[in-house]
Amino acid sequence: MKKIAILIIVFSGVTMAAIAQDQNLSKKMGFGFQLGQYQRDFNLGVNITSPYFMNERLAIRVKANYLWNEHPDTNAEMTWTPYSNVSVGVLSMAKEIGGFLRLYGEGGVLFLFPSAEF
Repeated sequence: MKKIAILIIVFSGVTMAAIAQDQNLSKKMGFGFQLGQYQRDFNLGVNITSPYFMNERLAIRVKANYLWNEHPDTNAEMTWTPYSNVSVGVLSMAKEIGGFLRLYGEGGVLFLFPSAEF
């Protein structure tokens, strides 16, 4: 597992360096899409990031996700139940490396909207 993680990191670094452009990362308004998994819950989501402010180090990000929880139903068969969440957070950029990689931290509040089936 450790070897796979190292290979992924190395491959990602080489790929980013190979496709890096001469211009720096944008600090304007950003829009994004995420595909992920929280525990055993699959999710799709979108996010919006504000322009950076406070010496181009801070930004606000709003994320909305639609998730599916895998669980046994009343007949003991596996089923997927949808629910959603919204989060609002503050990004703090620590460092920009090579004009193509940004190290940052994010903290905020998560609002969960459970399904009536839970």
